[in-house]
Amino acid sequence: MEERQLVYLVRHGQTAWAVQMRHTGQTDIPLTEAGRAEAMVLRPVFLDIEFDLVLSSPLQRAWETCRIAGLVGFHPSFARRRNHRSGNQSQKGAL
Repeated sequence: MEERQLVYLVRHGQTAWAVQMRHTGQTDIPLTEAGRAEAMVLRPVFLDIEFDLVLSSPLQRAWETCRIAGLVGFHPSFARRRNHRSGNQSQKGAL
């Protein structure tokens, strides 16, 4: 029988700009206290799950969400991402 694979998608916790309904884009905005509390709710959910890979944006709000949720200890891997303005490809980190 084939082994079942699951994919979990998690959005980063709340930021101050999200509260103000401002688009953050690539601006590196940290989590608010509420955002850190949101990430903490994930910790018991992921506690007993062994992940093969965790991918994350290199922005601090994403990394902090992963760290607080207990998704740490993974070596960064890199995915290629197209820069829509110039058409160039750049390296972006993954947790």
